[in-house]
Amino acid sequence: MLAFLPISPYTNPFICYPLLFSVHFPIFLGSLLFLCHYFKTRTSIYLYLSGLFYFIALLNYEVYVVFIIIPLLLIVFNNFQTLEFAFKTSQKQDKKHFTHLFSKKTLLNSLAYIVPLVIYLICYWGFRQIYPSDYEGSSLSNNFSISKALQILINFNKTTLPGYVFFSKIDLVKNYFPLLKTHSLFFVGITLKSILILFLLHQLLIHIKPISYRKLSMGITLSFMALFLPHILLSVTEKYQMYATSFKGYVSSYWSFFAMACFICFILIGIHQYIKPTNLLKSHF
Repeated sequence: MLAFLPISPYTNPFICYPLLFSVHFPIFLGSLLFLCHYFKTRTSIYLYLSGLFYFIALLNYEVYVVFIIIPLLLIVFNNFQTLEFAFKTSQKQDKKHFTHLFSKKTLLNSLAYIVPLVIYLICYWGFRQIYPSDYEGSSLSNNFSISKALQILINFNKTTLPGYVFFSKIDLVKNYFPLLKTHSLFFVGITLKSILILFLLHQLLIHIKPISYRKLSMGITLSFMALFLPHILLSVTEKYQMYATSFKGYVSSYWSFFAMACFICFILIGIHQYIKPTNLLKSHF
């Protein structure tokens, strides 16, 4: 992640609203870690802890309302994979029984997240009935535009692209650092650091245990979805619909930055495992 840390007040985790927008994200990641541990051990306490951590994250910021999609998809994927293996190895291959068992297990696991979400939504609705909000950033747009919503989803992710902020604001950077206007060694240094990072990344990929095609596909899908999830609620509000074209990155891009790092990592792992660049080079040269 540090290899392409953007120069931006919104996506830089070191200067982005200390504690306010950074503490609850590790709490949400902790919820996912507990869920993964539940998959390994099937000990219910880890599932309950996962739901509790998700609820704590919800209490900090309402954006986690849409983040429930991630644990629910993980539950569906894991239960299907586990029960599918049991179904194939079982002598009595009853498809109806498999479907019923899968639905029941998935629903019971999902309640650990659905119940906290319902409690939160009821409390939030009750609170707003007593204390209405006039803030445009939390009010649905009266003139909602799908095109503007899509622009928000795209623009708020631009600053998470490796080097986007740096190269798009290179003139601004040069004004802050006058030596860069004439000092070509700076760009030589960037090139050398990039080569070093690629070498270290290659060494890291060599020692990563192989990941199954299904898990890799799930990781790519979830990380791609996580790029847009933080901005969905903002994209339908009155305030951000008005600034759809002018904003390039925002506070919510903090979460997308992490998702972009995960997405790139999964893509690189997939290339390393299944395409084998070294084999391609050997076959062509």
